[in-house]
Amino acid sequence: MRTLILILLFGIAPSFAQSAIIIGVSGGTASGKTTFAQKIQDAFPNDVVVVAQDSYFKHLPELSLEERMQLNWDCPESVDFPLLGQHLMALKQGESIEQPVRNFFSFSRESFTRQVSPASIIIIEGLLIFTSPEIRDLCDIKIYVEASDDIRLLRRINRDMRERGGTLHDLTTQYLKNIKPMHDLFVEPSKAHADIIIPQGGESPISFDLVRNAISHALKQ
Repeated sequence: MRTLILILLFGIAPSFAQSAIIIGVSGGTASGKTTFAQKIQDAFPNDVVVVAQDSYFKHLPELSLEERMQLNWDCPESVDFPLLGQHLMALKQGESIEQPVRNFFSFSRESFTRQVSPASIIIIEGLLIFTSPEIRDLCDIKIYVEASDDIRLLRRINRDMRERGGTLHDLTTQYLKNIKPMHDLFVEPSKAHADIIIPQGGESPISFDLVRNAISHALKQ
């Protein structure tokens, strides 16, 4: 049944001779997902490739910039999960992919792509990845990084003001209108699908040791 679902959804049949594993790293906005994924990458140098969900927001060039700015980009419907699934399958089968590049100022994809080569450990990182049954099914290990709402909000404001030029008013409005409601409705409940929950925003050394051991064990299977 799983094979049939994957073929129907993505048009690609899975290979059963793969040595690569896929690790999903999810959590709320600014919870520490990217930092935790980087820790895994540092622990397994030359063996890890990271794929960000942020690169797979839907491309809607038919809409004006003003219309795209009004869309809710924090809900599962905003993500091109079929393309993400195709790319994860290709990487697991040892094929390179052309990953979309997101422009966060125009809310669209760039005209160019980024080539990503396969590796024995494939990390898919994003706040909505566990809301997709198909993406969850592709993950060999599912990790959820937890952090308090206050910490995540402060991190999100600092990051967006520094990297994306947002104003405090715009960011707090977006948080109250989309980010917090979508977190409560979709992201937080998706934690139930995780194999491992990482507390303290990914700063727990014991939790990381558990993850590292789980990855080492999975690679040997």
